[in-house]
Amino acid sequence: MKFEKNRPFWLLFVIAVLFCSLQGVSGQTITATLTGTVSDSNDAAVANARVVAANQATKATFAVQTNSSGSYTIPFLPIGEYIVSVEAKGFKKVVSTAIRL
Repeated sequence: MKFEKNRPFWLLFVIAVLFCSLQGVSGQTITATLTGTVSDSNDAAVANARVVAANQATKATFAVQTNSSGSYTIPFLPIGEYIVSVEAKGFKKVVSTAIRL
């Protein structure tokens, strides 16, 4: 019967513990966003080019396609050093190394 009397207290206690434990989950994460535009030698936009950012430490890769304006955005990249490559049909592959985010 004691539990029944203290039920509101226990319910609040459990909610408080859950709330406190979730605070660590929403902690700060440090990420970067890689944004750019792919264009040809005549400054014309290159649509549908594949842009890949490869993290040198973790070997994780993040890939996107350029839009009709040649623009791309790769959000939420973990901070680190990357190799970024761009490929498009009819064009030579371009690779940039040691990109630090």
